[in-house]
Amino acid sequence: MNSINFYLNNSSKDSYDSYCKSCAKTKSRKWEIDNPEKYKALNKSKMPSKNPVRLERCREFNKKDQAKEYMSEWRNNNKDKLKIYGEQQQNKKHDITDKQWIYCKHYFQNCCAYCGLLLIIIIESTLGNNKK
Repeated sequence: MNSINFYLNNSSKDSYDSYCKSCAKTKSRKWEIDNPEKYKALNKSKMPSKNPVRLERCREFNKKDQAKEYMSEWRNNNKDKLKIYGEQQQNKKHDITDKQWIYCKHYFQNCCAYCGLLLIIIIESTLGNNKK
């Protein structure tokens, strides 16, 4: 038994449900069809208007969605600014000395500063060993 094939159930001895996931879904679907009134009542209790926690989550989601709409509208109205910003970012140059580069590699132990993978050697080989 594992969590890939079985749902977790803390009330059982081994912490797994007695039905596999596919059988549990089939059983649940059958219960929904056999008990439509109970199923509707159960889903009504999950409606945001009846459940204050769900209502708050919906409000938060709507705020985020409105922010996305605003940003999308801003992008459509300011395409010239976006083009300028993009060009500025693309043309940025970070000139560092060889000494600074060596210090940087030493500080991060010749690994990627973001994920920790040993990428600096690969980057150096693709740049033609400009920095050592």
